[in-house]
Amino acid sequence: MESSTKPIRIGAIVACALALGAGRDFYTRSISPLLQKESEIQRESDAVDERIENARLTIAKTRTLETNADKSRSELERLQDELPAGSPMVSMPALVGEHFTRHGLNAPLIRLNTTREEPKIPGYRRGYWSLAVPIDKDGANIPTLLSTIADLEQQYAFLRVLDFAIRPDPENPDARVGLMNFASVIRK
Repeated sequence: MESSTKPIRIGAIVACALALGAGRDFYTRSISPLLQKESEIQRESDAVDERIENARLTIAKTRTLETNADKSRSELERLQDELPAGSPMVSMPALVGEHFTRHGLNAPLIRLNTTREEPKIPGYRRGYWSLAVPIDKDGANIPTLLSTIADLEQQYAFLRVLDFAIRPDPENPDARVGLMNFASVIRK
């Protein structure tokens, strides 16, 4: 009986070997490519996730820039509304003169010294002005003059005081004048 069991064992071993070979062939032809494809899909999915995150960041930055641009636009419109209408040669001295008069000072003498182009602000230029206000003999109007000058910049955002000095009046050596230079944005 022993001889009959050997062929069965060899046949079983051969059948098992053929089944393992077929299983390996099946795995190689069907499951292995699927696992490779899964790896590729996962890499592509990770790349898409990264692009989506970059797009979200770009959108957030764009929204921030749009918000800042809206604020800048609003500020520019507000400043444009504040600029006096008409010729700056007439309107700016009138505006500044009224400001000093409202604070109880004599209307100053205001002159336009020069203008320069403002390349960053199309349609506008920068005007440089000088102003002279008589000082009382006892200097009693100096505190009012200083607070009026400080208030000038606060009230008109398009205007900047460049310097201020109290000097002898060139036309009257016994008197003094307050001299101020300022710059303002003006329409062309």
